[in-house]
Amino acid sequence: MGGISIWQIIIILIMLGLSVAWTLLIARIVGKAGFNKWWAIMSLVPLLNIIFVWVFAFKKWPVQEPET
Repeated sequence: MGGISIWQIIIILIMLGLSVAWTLLIARIVGKAGFNKWWAIMSLVPLLNIIFVWVFAFKKWPVQEPET
C-alpha cells in the first residue's frame, strides 16, 4: 500500500474540473431563469440536487412572470 500515484491525482483533478464546469453551467442556466446564481451550488450536494431540479421544474420562473 503505497501513497497516492500520479494517475490518482490526475483523475482527482479531472473530476474537480468537471464539477466546477458543471456548477458554472448550472449557474448560467439559473441566472437566465431569473434566480440567484448561488443556487447552483446546491447541484453539487447529493440528494439536494434532486430537490433542486424538482423545485426549479415546477416553480414559476421570475423571467416568465408578467411585469406590473
